[in-house]
Amino acid sequence: MKFSSSINSLQNDTLVTTTLAKKKGKNFAPKEDVHLAASWLDTSQDPDTGDEQKKVYFGVKIAAQRELGSLQARWRLLQATCNKFAGCYAAIVACNESGKTTEQKILDAHVLFRKQNGASFKS
Repeated sequence: MKFSSSINSLQNDTLVTTTLAKKKGKNFAPKEDVHLAASWLDTSQDPDTGDEQKKVYFGVKIAAQRELGSLQARWRLLQATCNKFAGCYAAIVACNESGKTTEQKILDAHVLFRKQNGASFKS
């Protein structure tokens, strides 16, 4: 997939439009997703920034191998999925079933997530 953008510039008092083609970056590996989520968690627990930090600040702290826009797009997708799973887990915990361990509740949350979303949550 290619993306293109136009840049207008003045050369010798003439407006010149240059089109730049940009290829889509490589897909994120599951290991990179884990690192991205862990980076967000670490940064969000930083008392100086907290979870209300600006997305640019977060991106600058973790952007080494990827472009900021790529990281932001991937994080939006991961965060939406994580939020859905957190909702499933909260629903299971709210049932307050006696004798269930945390591990059993997490497994139940996985089952509920799969029922609601038609796919497994990859933790």
